[in-house]
Amino acid sequence: MGRRGGPAAAAAPGGTNKRRRPVRAPVRAGAVGRALSVVRQGLELGLEYGPRSVESILWVAETIEESVYLAGSLVRSGGTVRFELGNPPLRTGAFSAARLVWERQPVPPARLRLRPDPRGPWRPADGITPDAPISLRAGVPIRVEAEVPGDDVGSTVTVRLELESRAIPPLVWLQFRDVVGRG
Repeated sequence: MGRRGGPAAAAAPGGTNKRRRPVRAPVRAGAVGRALSVVRQGLELGLEYGPRSVESILWVAETIEESVYLAGSLVRSGGTVRFELGNPPLRTGAFSAARLVWERQPVPPARLRLRPDPRGPWRPADGITPDAPISLRAGVPIRVEAEVPGDDVGSTVTVRLELESRAIPPLVWLQFRDVVGRG
């Protein structure tokens, strides 16, 4: 049993403590926990600064997302899919790994390649390492190509590209949905 005002006197998660400050229930790690954390932060922001602040942040996020993936660039030609990123001056630098997830299925690194410069060579993902990183420059489009089996032309698919940075934060990712065109 704790002494008065000690740890045992704290309220249950979701209640208030002695100083009448809310006590947050711990959110478990994982996708649901992260999503709930974002929702909670958005609600707190809206309560403190008003709903327009939340609208502004969502507008910025959508604008960034729309300027990274070049909508309509997702095409399939046989067993190969490709798309382009506009790479605005938001995240540049050296990346030590690249991964692609197509419809929730990881694509083997040996079947993924990136072209960080329209005039430069393709870089196979299995050759991107901490000792041989891929460098991305602001404003230079990046072409991504992968061998993905299937015949999904005309279907809407979800694509996630993950780039592991040598700096902080260590993982940068982009996820988008688009209709697969014929290439």
